[in-house]
Amino acid sequence: MEARDARTRAPAAFLGAHAGVALRSIQDERAAPRDAGKRATRAGVRRDGVKMQSGSRSRVDCAERVSRRRFIDALVVVPAAILAGGGGAIGRPAYAATKDANKELLECLTNVVQSQRSLKKASVYLDKANWDKARTYVVYCTRKLRLRSSMKKGAELMADQSKFVDAMECAAELDNILTQLDASIYTAIFIPPGLDDDGFEILAPEALRYQAEGRAYYAEAMSFLDTYVSLFPAELVSSARERARTRQEVIDMTELTA
Repeated sequence: MEARDARTRAPAAFLGAHAGVALRSIQDERAAPRDAGKRATRAGVRRDGVKMQSGSRSRVDCAERVSRRRFIDALVVVPAAILAGGGGAIGRPAYAATKDANKELLECLTNVVQSQRSLKKASVYLDKANWDKARTYVVYCTRKLRLRSSMKKGAELMADQSKFVDAMECAAELDNILTQLDASIYTAIFIPPGLDDDGFEILAPEALRYQAEGRAYYAEAMSFLDTYVSLFPAELVSSARERARTRQEVIDMTELTA
């Protein structure tokens, strides 16, 4: 029990010990064939009496390659188990089960849900070619709500760590998409309007192109947000949505009409 507790409290220390044991075991395996075959390999003869050809590799060389591979595997598998929450005693503690962690997780998920609402508003202004207001709502997600950080932290705190990789992938993809969405809207701001046959201002062809790009990025962003939210329990998502609806933010009080 003490060993299990120690490994849970200090996975890094356990990793070092695990790697050390693996290395010593491998060194012992390598020493025996090397010592036994030293005289034979010097003479160019394998231990089974067959003469070695020039440039061929001895069994000792093959054993060393296998041993190195086993050692690397030992270093890779253990951290992977720690990150994934697997491996029993060496898995990460159930951090999301604590009261403080649950509170922090709810806050992170609330920011994500709030971002969904904010991006819907950005889409309304994008359709109206009201570039400044559309961009305001996008920047609100990335800077005010710190969406990327909230998604990454939420992934770390989620109780079901088998979904950790999917959640982190959503965070990375969404960060890139929102950067592209912001760039499309920002570029459209500086495109002068065109004129129709009657002399009225209309969106220039380039502005229309960036508007279409923005709509595509918006659709992608909402898809990844929906996927991310679906990784969490329905009860937790419901609580986050309720908090997002009641949260009093200055930007939420902006009218959705141009």
